Amino acid sequence: MDRVSIEKINDPKYRNIFIGLSGGVDSVVMLDLVHKNCGKPIFAIHVNHDLNEKSEEAQLFCVKFAGSYPIKCLVAEISVQARTGVEAAARKARYDAFKKFLGPEDLLLLAHHSGDQLETALFKLFRGGGGFGLNGMPRERAIGVATLYRPMLPLSKVQILHYASENHLKWIEDPTNLDDTFDRNYIRHNIVPVIKNRFVNAEMAVLNKLESDSSLRLELEAQAKEKLLTLRTERDSAELAGLKSLEKEKLLNLLIFWLLDLSAPIPRKPFLLELSGRISSGSRIDMTFSWLTFKNFKGRLYVGKKMPAFCQDTPFPLQGQSDVAGGQILRKLVFGQGLKSSQEYHVRFRKGGEIFKFRGNKSLKKLLQEVKVPPWHRLRLPLIYADNELVALSAMSGWDIPMVIADGWMASPDSQGFDIDFVLRDRFK
Repeated sequence: MDRVSIEKINDPKYRNIFIGLSGGVDSVVMLDLVHKNCGKPIFAIHVNHDLNEKSEEAQLFCVKFAGSYPIKCLVAEISVQARTGVEAAARKARYDAFKKFLGPEDLLLLAHHSGDQLETALFKLFRGGGGFGLNGMPRERAIGVATLYRPMLPLSKVQILHYASENHLKWIEDPTNLDDTFDRNYIRHNIVPVIKNRFVNAEMAVLNKLESDSSLRLELEAQAKEKLLTLRTERDSAELAGLKSLEKEKLLNLLIFWLLDLSAPIPRKPFLLELSGRISSGSRIDMTFSWLTFKNFKGRLYVGKKMPAFCQDTPFPLQGQSDVAGGQILRKLVFGQGLKSSQEYHVRFRKGGEIFKFRGNKSLKKLLQEVKVPPWHRLRLPLIYADNELVALSAMSGWDIPMVIADGWMASPDSQGFDIDFVLRDRFK
């Protein structure tokens, strides 16, 4: 283990050290190295994905192996729900499981090595997207409230196997590592050997390129961050006029940095080029990538989270809490304000042509525009009815939209009322 990593794991600002332990040779060697070089509490975390017949055997091995030091092994049993993209779904579920064990003063160590870094760089290169330049795994980054660190990233697989042999360490092989239906395994078994056979120094050349591109990436990110600060109106929105004024490459860099800052997936370049083209031309923006949406409204570009399809034809009673597609309707009892509570209400959704009695009769269409409800949420906004009369529009606190109460339906200053809020899960707040 290099001096930098030893200093890292012994840094006083980290109270506990957690080791991601799969049972493979890489994580086994890392646990042994950390145990020899760390003077603070160490815990292992084994994530059982239940993806093969040896999952239970791997779990038992890890508990026993860690206990022989002695180090307590925490186990997270997860279920990977994915019909396609099992590899990505398993990774997300694994990192989500790690977060549940970690506090703000904890350091999580993962046993990725230089070969893994080469495979990751090739995978990102072939897939497209991924930010500025050739991009691999960062040696250090945040994971929830804690910190993730990869102490073995400078080491090769040969060095790891040599250390395991010299120290008589035992490990187990994960059968899924041989499954070429997974993209990374395909790269590891079918592409990397061919490249190395032809270009002996390929691994070192790619790693050096990653290091040089990392310096360039930091410079570009600093420039994009500075510009984004001047254009951002909220974490997930920015002024379109300012974006439109940017040169093509600077706009692309800003969009990439913005998405990285949101911990959102980075689209491939053709998508980003189309998005930046729409921004520059002032065209309507309504684009979707993965679980992201890009929309323009009132001179701003919004990056949001894709909402489930919405279709609600049947009215239902207004209750303390009601789940609807993409969010929740919450009713809270208040005093001297809100919708008067002496009535039974039910919830409907917009059909078209509704009239709202607010400072005289007003079309619902016009009122939704006045209170600045985004067009893509106007069919989703809960409408509160008493019998067949439209008496209130729910608030949308995530969009800073207040509840609107019809004339004659406001609670009196000496009586109880209802505050009604529609809480959506579409924004980065």
